[in-house]
Amino acid sequence: MRHVYAVDAILVGGYGFTDVQINRALRNRLAGPRQKLPVLVLDLAGDRTDPMEFRYDPWAYELCGALHASGSYFFEHGHTSPPIPSELAARGAFEVSTPHRVAIWYGGFGEAVTRLDGIVPWLNGQADEVLASALPAL
Repeated sequence: MRHVYAVDAILVGGYGFTDVQINRALRNRLAGPRQKLPVLVLDLAGDRTDPMEFRYDPWAYELCGALHASGSYFFEHGHTSPPIPSELAARGAFEVSTPHRVAIWYGGFGEAVTRLDGIVPWLNGQADEVLASALPAL
């Protein structure tokens, strides 16, 4: 748990938000009035994956609890309607909760390397625009 307090950003990959101790460590680290750490979650969307606003499954519930985020605040940068995760994945875009500094990548773990141009600067504290600024050519 002490490692969670030593970081400037958090990248979550391959974690289902099912471990109570890890969730508690994340929740405690991200709680309070301190500056929000950027948290990026790597996931893989299927054709039927709902946007966070409409997800009520255990993964989404535990993610929101552990990261102090509300599903109703996740959008694609520059848009006001809930995004379709499989379409985000196809375009190399992210679902982002700006007030909570949480972003979700739906393109899979390995494919995240195609968006290091946005991921690394965002984790270093740049604004959400960097996640949409250099979408890869399709």
